[in-house]
Amino acid sequence: MTPKVFVYFILAWGKVVTEAYYRRVQFWWLRLRGRPEKVEEIILARIRVLTRFMFNIQHCQVWVEGLENVPPSGPLVMIANHQSMYDNPLMLGYMGRKTTFLAKKELWRVPGLGYWMTQMNCRPINRQDKRSAKHLMVELGHEIHQSGEALVVFPEGTRTKDPDRKINPFKHGFLRLTQTHNIPILPVCLDGTRLLNDSKAMARTKNGGRVVRVKILPPIYPPPEGMEEREFINGVRDTIIAEWEKLKVDWPVAGEPPGQKG
Repeated sequence: MTPKVFVYFILAWGKVVTEAYYRRVQFWWLRLRGRPEKVEEIILARIRVLTRFMFNIQHCQVWVEGLENVPPSGPLVMIANHQSMYDNPLMLGYMGRKTTFLAKKELWRVPGLGYWMTQMNCRPINRQDKRSAKHLMVELGHEIHQSGEALVVFPEGTRTKDPDRKINPFKHGFLRLTQTHNIPILPVCLDGTRLLNDSKAMARTKNGGRVVRVKILPPIYPPPEGMEEREFINGVRDTIIAEWEKLKVDWPVAGEPPGQKG
């Protein structure tokens, strides 16, 4: 991380922390007055502002294709490839509806971040406890079905360590979320967030050309329990890889976005 990127990160983080302390009082007052719907409205608006600020402060455009494929309501599991720490704000701020996600429980100790994650109904997960994680997936599937939330999952399990940022094999946990209640799965392909951590890429685009691209594919439904799950998972991964190969960006990027510009 270059000194300039570090400064960008600190400025963005300062905004997240400041907003957390200010909104804590406001949300308490609104809930006390019986206006929880106003709280939800503010949360959605502020999350969009905060996440977009993280890209705007680095002079990075976000190009999004396929927003028409996002169901406006109802339970949904979004699955995407995972390149960097910027993927979470990308999925929170640019998907066209409120989203939530699973995160390691240690993140709730981070000032500001833990508060916003609670407000967004994010769920903590202990990645060391495999049995607990399996139980959480089944339980979470029931919660999503009842609440109609959109949950973001990165099925690679972690950010890829491959120098070419190739997409790793998918874990099968996301299927447990969807199968019991036949919750639709929305494949999402992204590229460019990897370059926000690349000092050479940042240096050669100081005069412009920083772009992150996102393509949202049509929703699909999980196979019935007992069918060839691994074959289904590999098929979803192959679909995302095929789109990623077309989507890949190398900075600087010239021209106009093919879809919506974020």
